[in-house]
Amino acid sequence: MRVLQILLISLVSVQLMACGPVEGNKDAQSEGIAQNVSATEFHQLFTEKGGQMLDVRTAGELESGYIPNAIHMDFYSNKFNEKLEELDKSKPVFVYCAAGGRSGKAMRKMSNMGFTEVYNLSGGFPTWEAAGYEVQK
Repeated sequence: MRVLQILLISLVSVQLMACGPVEGNKDAQSEGIAQNVSATEFHQLFTEKGGQMLDVRTAGELESGYIPNAIHMDFYSNKFNEKLEELDKSKPVFVYCAAGGRSGKAMRKMSNMGFTEVYNLSGGFPTWEAAGYEVQK
């Protein structure tokens, strides 16, 4: 039993380190918004503004559920940058992953590509689910 606990803790630790939260709240850029927000803010902003919901997790991670109508683009795909170019840079983008790290990197990348408004879900998909917001499985 003890070995199983240690193994489980190790696996969770590795997952969190791979997609850990992004430090800071607002990235500096010449124009636009690139901001880390809580699940409550993420939901409120998406409800008010609409826009594009972007899930940057792997296909395997989607099995735990996803935010309805989210566009899936695996951050690790070699075509990730090409797929980002297909999004409307003038519309808000709401991006999330498993813990906030990959989506934070995607947010910064989109900001550098000229997207005007990008919000990263701090803590990732689990914070959305824990807050009781709609999840598709």
